Amino acid sequence: RGVANGKFDGNLSGKTFFGPNRMAVDAEGKIYASDPFSSRLQKFAANGSYLGQFDLGTTNLFGAIAIHPDTGVLYVASGSRIHVICPY
Repeated sequence: RGVANGKFDGNLSGKTFFGPNRMAVDAEGKIYASDPFSSRLQKFAANGSYLGQFDLGTTNLFGAIAIHPDTGVLYVASGSRIHVICPY
């Protein structure tokens, strides 16, 4: 648990578990996982190593995560928005 790279759920009290709650895998096997408590999407290699993150602002309301199979464009629903993230 924690807010560091590759960690989830910034709530260290242990009373509530907030994430990840949505995941997607691209054609190369990279894993995209939401971290709603920290309002970010984290990216991992197929072997689980941390690759990066995308900050989604202040919302912790995650909907679907989808990846276009041909272009690699990532679509993330959060709150009332759909974020379109070019190959990430």
